Amino acid sequence: MSAQYAILHKEESAHKEGIWCVAWATNPEDASERIVTGGADGVVKSWKWQNNMMVLEHAMTGHNLGIVGITANGKKAASVGMDATIRLWDLENAQELAVIEGSPSDMWSICFSPDGTKIATGATGADVKIYDAETCEEIQTVSAGGKCPFVLSLAYSPDGTLLAIGGMDGIITIFSTDNYDTFNVIEGHAMPIRSIAFSSDSQFMMSASDDGHIKVYDASHKNLVGTLSGHSGWVLSVAFGPDNTAVSCSADKTVKVWNVGTRQCLHQGCKITPPKVHPTHGWGEKIGLHSTPPHP
Repeated sequence: MSAQYAILHKEESAHKEGIWCVAWATNPEDASERIVTGGADGVVKSWKWQNNMMVLEHAMTGHNLGIVGITANGKKAASVGMDATIRLWDLENAQELAVIEGSPSDMWSICFSPDGTKIATGATGADVKIYDAETCEEIQTVSAGGKCPFVLSLAYSPDGTLLAIGGMDGIITIFSTDNYDTFNVIEGHAMPIRSIAFSSDSQFMMSASDDGHIKVYDASHKNLVGTLSGHSGWVLSVAFGPDNTAVSCSADKTVKVWNVGTRQCLHQGCKITPPKVHPTHGWGEKIGLHSTPPHP
């Protein structure tokens, strides 16, 4: 197994300061792929992924403070910074397409809808704002309700029918994107949920929490399918992989590859050094999978 998950490439000093977020971007026209990174230096970098190497393409500036979230869809990326702005980028020519200004309480987690037409973002409180990705106008605000103090994570299902929100209260709220009515509420964890991910067929959903566990659910019926346990610290990010696998990273400084069906850890990667985590809100590494198998 160790050979299958061997390191393909390591980019030293990719940013001047800590890297807080990363995303894969696939150009639908030619299937070329990019890795988009953002971090404490406030710079968004676009790297071409070719021949198992990262080749720096663009370094895009505009944020005045660190970048806490990034999402990519095709030729575009959107970044959210601690300067309370969302910035949309054209990855082909490094052009800043638009800036959405808000308050720090509005912007922390971020994701594109699968078709690239909408951007969802959340932060303090239970509200998530949905923006039109072309006009940057706010379309709708949806609320997780309850006593959710902070939206730490959110994700659209690949088929675009569901939007899931993970909160500081350990509760997952799932919305139907037809009208953004509440579809399901899952009291999944007793501690904050740092990351949410859907399987490629949209049937399953995973949540990663400060309790050290990863939980797998039937996305349509909210049934708990299984729990992946083995991390000794906060689980900061999780993603589905090919062939019934998943990958996670943790504040315990490890990356793990899992068989979701058997709930067994297949591989534990080399030690990593995560950035410091805000004691209240928190941030950590984000992990992404190559859009074509087999390498996580």
